[in-house]
Amino acid sequence: MTFSNKELQHIRFDNNTVGNTPAKMLVLRMMNEVEGAGKLDALYKYHSKDFQDHWKVNRSGDLAGVEKFLAKFMASFSEWGAIIHSQKQQTANPPEGQTFMVSTHKTVFAYHTGPFLGIKASRNRVAVELKDTFAIRQGTGWHSDRLWITEHWCAKNDVLETVIKQVAPPALKPVYMGLGWMLRPR
Repeated sequence: MTFSNKELQHIRFDNNTVGNTPAKMLVLRMMNEVEGAGKLDALYKYHSKDFQDHWKVNRSGDLAGVEKFLAKFMASFSEWGAIIHSQKQQTANPPEGQTFMVSTHKTVFAYHTGPFLGIKASRNRVAVELKDTFAIRQGTGWHSDRLWITEHWCAKNDVLETVIKQVAPPALKPVYMGLGWMLRPR
């Protein structure tokens, strides 16, 4: 499957199994529009109203929590992009109304251009490797031609630690203090 540069301008691919089904393409379009282009209102275009986020960094577990988390990151990091290493889909053509899983192995990158957890902008390029899994549901009735993201899991719970290590001044080290991250002298 081929995509125009305009359609997925913030995403690059490592192989040709990426985006070769409608469900995989839904995930790629959401990543490109929301993460890459910074259009947080597009979250509501791709996710169901009953969406649940099971990722540890989203304490509320809902779409509003995802929006809040991404807004904080986007205020501190610019020029977002991703390299998609692989995508896997559990079922090729699920029946109407059924849910199936799409997993994406990716590296997300951006530049640290604003304050982040008290750390001044370093202009460092930050890269984090992630494995996301999305539950995708085929619509029913009037929306039977529509796919929705209904749930999300991420296999990497130390994203904040990974980012902090890449932007913190060399004289400081990140330390998790139970309620959040702090920087301590090395």
